Amino acid sequence: MTTAITWRGTSLLLILAMLAPPPAVFATDWGLEGYSYRKEITISHTNVDSNLTDFPLLVEIAADTGIGAHARSDGHDLRFTSATGSLLAYERESFESGSGSGSGIFWVKVPTISSSADTTIYLYYGKSDASDGQSAANVWDANFAGVWHLPDGSTLDALDSTANNNDGTVSGPDATMCTIDGGASFNGSASPQDFIDNLGTATGSLNITGDDLTVSAWAWWDGTDAHGWIISKMKTGLDDGSWALYIRDNLPKMGINSDSNTY
Repeated sequence: MTTAITWRGTSLLLILAMLAPPPAVFATDWGLEGYSYRKEITISHTNVDSNLTDFPLLVEIAADTGIGAHARSDGHDLRFTSATGSLLAYERESFESGSGSGSGIFWVKVPTISSSADTTIYLYYGKSDASDGQSAANVWDANFAGVWHLPDGSTLDALDSTANNNDGTVSGPDATMCTIDGGASFNGSASPQDFIDNLGTATGSLNITGDDLTVSAWAWWDGTDAHGWIISKMKTGLDDGSWALYIRDNLPKMGINSDSNTY
């Protein structure tokens, strides 16, 4: 099992997914009962290095007039399916509708994404009585110890999207807009220093053991400090199991404290 921790910026699992440019057509003969519209989403195989399984795909909807005109204003009626009509688990990070258009950020768990041929999924919308269909915990499965999106550019929180509920405590940083939705702005070396913390437990899901570990984050560094932490897990005295993504001598680095006490 490969365990991934993602921090943001936004989560570091990204392949470009393009909404098909033609307007959606009225649905008369497909499987989702009560839905009036759908759009085709094409995942270009040129962005995929090798075949992917159960991949959380970032889907960004940008000022789409069809969705703005026909979807619920809260986005609760949006659904994603495979090319064969199977419902796909998804997380709605954000959605807003106004002035005749809809915009949103979604993470969709796609069973298989091919590196040799384009993959097609569908977005359905236009069902006024639909209940909220998102299921974040099913997108970020047991392979993920924690996923923190830091939305939404105006109100900062560090809620964990996985079922592990490794929510962070925000101490100081401000909400800011980032490349994808929101993020956090930290004061660097100022005192007191801004940080987001999760103390965890010795046996908790963040206490990752074994040979496989993936840590990813999006961070923008302003260049004013030669050293700084991006995301880290520190055990007492930098014991075995500590790790960090950080800046040192103006360069990004990854450090791991192993059984041989090398770092």
